[in-house]
Amino acid sequence: MKVCLIESNVNPPWIEGVRNSIYLHSKKLVELNIEPIILTGLYRGLKAKEKIEGVTFNRIPVVSLTPRNNTGLYKSRIEGIIFTRMFHLKLWVWRKLEELDNKYGFDIIHWFGHLDVLINVSRSLCKRNIRKPFVLTLYGLFNSSPPFLRQLFRRFGHLYDFIICNDYEWCRFLDELGTPNAYVPDGIDVEKFKLYESSLRKKLDLKEDDLIILYFGSAKRLKGIDKLFEGIRKIIKVKLILSIDDQVPTKYYPFIKKFKNDVKILPIFSDLPKLISISDIVIFPYIPIQRAQPLSVLEAMACQKPIVTFETKNLVDMIRDGNEGFLVEAWNYKKVAENVINLLSNEELRRRMGKRAREKVVKEYNINFISRKVKDIYEKLV
Repeated sequence: MKVCLIESNVNPPWIEGVRNSIYLHSKKLVELNIEPIILTGLYRGLKAKEKIEGVTFNRIPVVSLTPRNNTGLYKSRIEGIIFTRMFHLKLWVWRKLEELDNKYGFDIIHWFGHLDVLINVSRSLCKRNIRKPFVLTLYGLFNSSPPFLRQLFRRFGHLYDFIICNDYEWCRFLDELGTPNAYVPDGIDVEKFKLYESSLRKKLDLKEDDLIILYFGSAKRLKGIDKLFEGIRKIIKVKLILSIDDQVPTKYYPFIKKFKNDVKILPIFSDLPKLISISDIVIFPYIPIQRAQPLSVLEAMACQKPIVTFETKNLVDMIRDGNEGFLVEAWNYKKVAENVINLLSNEELRRRMGKRAREKVVKEYNINFISRKVKDIYEKLV
């Protein structure tokens, strides 16, 4: 079976979000004897066509962009929007898809990501010219999506022979429309993300008995991290590591200067599991509404680390408050600090929560299990 997977940015390094999910899923398809061909946008410095770990990439020039800091991320939200829309709107995107279909003979066309009118116009052209089953993996939460997005499904839902949802609410909505769908959560590689013995503490000039709080992810999501750490630091001696994708916002410079011996700023680690492994707890001081299952949370849980973050409907399905971590009322930093201090003061509690966290991820979010479910969907459609 041959499957074409389409998204505007599935380019290396695979350390973030949707593109990480798609590439990991593609590698697992290879193991399941399915040939994945990824159609994506082209950045400067990348080849138009190449094969990586059994996955074939075909890249289309869209607009002239260079990813910042070699992360493959856009320099701004506007730049990301332009890149995505241009990828879908260029007439030769669907022409390229036709060309690839003639070459490979796809059995399935699998789209990823959110919807809007412009993207659906492009997909309409593709559907008109390529008579193959169309699958859509729909990211994001139903309740945080704008009402017009639901109207798009009423207008364009016929484009897709099957829709994979990360959120049960989307499944219920699609059931009402009569659109074939299934709930399939995001998954991670639990063999890569696990607890490691690591010499990283020594390399980072950290003592073995230092207590470490870790945050990793977007530099734009550090809201309140300064006041949170100051409150914790008054009660217990602890280090903070921020592994982020860009420079720290300037408003945090005084905080960094004040705690220069206790706060370390690192780029996003390519060997993230080992960085997570040397931490004691992981915090996410933001409201994760973009994805039903934030991969960063799953990765930390798989490495046996208790999580402290704000309570949202999607995280309630992943973390049971007091079991795999603590979920706190939105923006209640005082309660976050209390839970962090509680964990840092109780090694047995950290160990117990971390063990439960990994067990949950292995059972429910293992990419091997997730990819087999998607393969079953492909086979039914074919």
